[in-house]
Amino acid sequence: MTTTTPAAIRPPRPEDVVRVLDQHPSVHRSAAHLDPARPGVVIASVVPAPDLPVEVWPSVAEHFVYDALLYAAIGNDDRRNASYRRVLRRHVAGKVVLEVGTGRFAVLARFCVEAGARRVYAVEVLEESAAAARAQVAAHGLADRIIVLHGDASTIVLPELVDVCVSEIVGAIGGAEGAAAIMNDVRQAYLRPGGVMIPARSITRIAAITLPDAVFYQPSFNPVGAHYAARIVEQVGRLFDQRLCLKGVTAADLVSDIGVFEELDFSGEVPLRYTRPLRLTVTRAARLHGFLAWLNLHVGLDDDIDILRHEHSWLPVFLPVFDDGVDVAPGDVVEGIVEGRPSTNGRNPDYAVHGRLLRAAGDVVLFRWDGAHEPTEHGGTAFHRRLDAAPLEPPQPSDVLPFSLGALERHVAEQLPGQHHLVNLVCVRELPGAGR
Repeated sequence: MTTTTPAAIRPPRPEDVVRVLDQHPSVHRSAAHLDPARPGVVIASVVPAPDLPVEVWPSVAEHFVYDALLYAAIGNDDRRNASYRRVLRRHVAGKVVLEVGTGRFAVLARFCVEAGARRVYAVEVLEESAAAARAQVAAHGLADRIIVLHGDASTIVLPELVDVCVSEIVGAIGGAEGAAAIMNDVRQAYLRPGGVMIPARSITRIAAITLPDAVFYQPSFNPVGAHYAARIVEQVGRLFDQRLCLKGVTAADLVSDIGVFEELDFSGEVPLRYTRPLRLTVTRAARLHGFLAWLNLHVGLDDDIDILRHEHSWLPVFLPVFDDGVDVAPGDVVEGIVEGRPSTNGRNPDYAVHGRLLRAAGDVVLFRWDGAHEPTEHGGTAFHRRLDAAPLEPPQPSDVLPFSLGALERHVAEQLPGQHHLVNLVCVRELPGAGR
């Protein structure tokens, strides 16, 4: 009997990748080239057709407005789930685990059992969500391994110390949900010496951004976003300038290099107050509308999630520091300070970014953004005022197609089976060399 060894998978050709991408209705144009640093890997640049839609959303994660829709978005975040699963397989086998903020589906707690955890204490502060999590655990036959507890993770009493603490109480700005204060309390109260904190750390990135004129000058919530904005106002009890997120922005919208807004190392005591310098250099001519802050979560030391690079249940935060936008050119410099401090509740941080834009033309533009968890100000920025005055649902051009890097990845996988993992997709506004 003769056996045949399967031939090695042929690396994809750039022209084949372009052909496949250009077949997709949400792609206007694409280009591809071999990565000189990684043999066999193709880097493909994609221009959406006709424009990449950008939506304004309230920052729902830092307020207790979770419902089945939000929990489903978190639970079905496949990239996030894959990262947590990889790290949990390394650390929880045979261990006692505490999960902080288990939610109604107890997703991470179930991943811990799947990875061999001996016992999991799953803590949830919302009573209704804790009851739903208890029902989920029972339905999966895991009630003997997962103990769901209703209460505040900072004050709840556990019957034993734990070997591993796992959580996902991070926001698009990593500490926005109070992760630093809560993880400090949990580590001191429950974690054995030498125990493991998952995630290991979070870094919030920041860069200057330009937006489509229709989004910046005529912002509005869609009905779902408006629903959550109203729920946040109802919870707080008054109107205020909520932190705002952007859905649909990509690295192609950035107009500067990337800096650090916040960095939290959960392996030790995390400072609740910090001041860090900010310096960004403008990389292309554009109308600068503000800054974008987004999460880079290191679930493990070598396994990170970047919410701007791929689609996730988190949405990047928009800092509208320039009321009408400012024209910038390559080489212009942003210099300033980023500050973080506990809000009045002692847990969720208040943030501030202030400084100046130094333009090559010789003038200086001062800016300041105060991002309090529950600010007293309402209508403090022109962007918020325009948003407040907007109709509930803006008219959408009929030819705007939904764009998703995840959908394109699946399209490439279908058309280039066995080769798609060698293709890295990048969203751009125009192809390199276009118009020259």
